[in-house]
Amino acid sequence: MRIFNALIILVLFLSNAIAQNSIDSVKHIEVSLDTVLENTNKEITDFMDTVIGINLEMVYVEGGTFLMGCTNEQVNDCGIDENPVFQVSLSDFYIGRYEITVAQFEKFIDDTQYKTDADLTDCSWLFIDGDWNLVEHVNWRCDVNGNEHRIEDYNYPVSYVSWNDAIAFCKWLSDKSGKIYRLPTEAEWEYSARGGSKDKSSIYAGSDSIDSVAWYRSNSHASKNPVGAKMPNELGIFDMSGNVSEWCCDYKNEYSSYSKINPKCVKTSYFRVIRGGSWLSKAEQCRVSYRDYSYPENRYSIRGFRVVHSDNIGLYDIDTAESQIYYDKTGTLIDTRDGKTYKTIVIGSQIWMAENLNYLIGKGGWCYNNDNSNCNKYGRLYNWETANKVCPSGWHLPSKSEFEKLINNYAALDQTVCFDLMEGGKSGFSALLGGRRGSSGNFVGFEKCGYWWSSSEFDDKTASLLFMDNDYGISTIENFDRIVGASVRCVKD
Repeated sequence: MRIFNALIILVLFLSNAIAQNSIDSVKHIEVSLDTVLENTNKEITDFMDTVIGINLEMVYVEGGTFLMGCTNEQVNDCGIDENPVFQVSLSDFYIGRYEITVAQFEKFIDDTQYKTDADLTDCSWLFIDGDWNLVEHVNWRCDVNGNEHRIEDYNYPVSYVSWNDAIAFCKWLSDKSGKIYRLPTEAEWEYSARGGSKDKSSIYAGSDSIDSVAWYRSNSHASKNPVGAKMPNELGIFDMSGNVSEWCCDYKNEYSSYSKINPKCVKTSYFRVIRGGSWLSKAEQCRVSYRDYSYPENRYSIRGFRVVHSDNIGLYDIDTAESQIYYDKTGTLIDTRDGKTYKTIVIGSQIWMAENLNYLIGKGGWCYNNDNSNCNKYGRLYNWETANKVCPSGWHLPSKSEFEKLINNYAALDQTVCFDLMEGGKSGFSALLGGRRGSSGNFVGFEKCGYWWSSSEFDDKTASLLFMDNDYGISTIENFDRIVGASVRCVKD
């Protein structure tokens, strides 16, 4: 059977290239028949990785070809993003029998001292009274109500973990074990959920009866549950429908009708793919073809992940600058001009000052209400011309596009409950709302609004700045007169 599947994959690769008039693709095929058939006669079984006591059970998934998307049994509930249906061929891989548990994630944290996105911002999203709320002091150690897990509940799936956190876990596990671990591609996830080569065209992962295979809104008692407590699917994999929804490595993308072979996690948008539904989901959201998306830094009570092992690291085709893992996301900057020290933090692929600049310069700089104590706490206010030349060597005033990237990479920026605004911010990135000096010399907005100059001009009299309003919880780019005094937050060159 494995040799037959390998031949099918090779034939599909050739026919797909020809169908797309790509003669060069046919001439320069990197996958030979010998490569595709390599190790087909070896006995392959499930295994358990016991590195540093993690006891990770991995299920062997024999490669094959399947239809992905809104297939016939799914059609009554399909979303538009589940179409068109298309053919996918995959090589062999292994996938976690269970979602990563609190106990397993704790091994990673204890070994690395890694700070999750929830740790850095000191908040996560909880579902309270029918709506999502951003709540302080909630992270991977907590249950769906924000209370710390009891030790006997460490076999529950970990939640409040971001896509970034899941990627960091995979990198750590790969380094520790000497094997390649990663998040599943969306195609690998759906193929596994459907039962791989044993697919019986079920609506959910293992059955048409959701209650037998999934914890979801109608039976979960408003909580995630221990992994493996429901029936597995045809491959012996648990909780691919319900319990916690699962990060995939893919970026959000639209389906096309072209056949695909081992599709990669190619960067196509900012959003990342989520699959499987959760303890809070409706039944239709737990179907094997249902798709969802979120920002990579978001962390919710409904979201976790499972891992894949394969030797095909080429599937993980993510821009290095965007996916770089930092085990130490915070640091310090010493301004050699005056000896002042500032916190710094990595956000996305950039390093930002985590506090407002307070460098004394001859003209064009003020303390709020001309009170030096305000400068010491909230930084100095500068006009636009001065702001463009006040950053330390090796750092620069961010452009409008860099501020927009900051907002996208740090989606909770407008959720000011996440920041200890007056005391420096447990996340390391404090808003420090220092107000502004108006064009007439008056001071407004102290401890209520923040204004940070960008280097981008709007016209010959105004320039763009980042504006935050604590009362309304918003952040946006505005244009102000260049003589206005606003804060400066530098970014590393």
